[in-house]
Amino acid sequence: MQRTDLLAKSGGITDRHDCAPSRDAGFGAPRIPIPTRCLGSSLRPFLENHPDAAGAEEIFAEVNYHAGYEPKRAIRTSGHKYIRNYELPYHPAMANIDPSPTKSWMLENEQLPYEVPGEELYDLMADPSETHKLAGSAAHAGVLSEMRERLERWMRKTDDPLLNGPIPAPPGARIEPPELDDKNEQKLSKS
Repeated sequence: MQRTDLLAKSGGITDRHDCAPSRDAGFGAPRIPIPTRCLGSSLRPFLENHPDAAGAEEIFAEVNYHAGYEPKRAIRTSGHKYIRNYELPYHPAMANIDPSPTKSWMLENEQLPYEVPGEELYDLMADPSETHKLAGSAAHAGVLSEMRERLERWMRKTDDPLLNGPIPAPPGARIEPPELDDKNEQKLSKS
């Protein structure tokens, strides 16, 4: 059951961290102890039409490794998204982009690899498809500063290891190089 209409009316946002506390909120499911480090909040008030139900003001995301090292952190509010890319100059790790018709088209049309800026800022109300990067816009300098500060505060609060520099690969992990050579990439794109 989803009640996204109630969440939208509150002006709040939610993410996957809210699932565990919501499951533990009753509803006939067996109770599961929720660790105190769990950052989510129960969505039960939305499901019960509680008049004071409010979603989160912000949600956070992080990536360290997928098939290759691609560290980034992000914060999303109801109005903006800010992404901080580390390991500059930054190009998307080709190994992290699964073979697909879109990837094949991008390779054939020389759209990959492309350089990504260290910081990205998007206005989600005016640009929900996130096609206009605003981090370099003087008109958005205040929003950029606020989002940067909120993200850094969260990273400190969660003792993010990226604050201490690059994160080593887990023991035994097989990490692909950031960019496969063109010959191997073309083989992948045609498979």
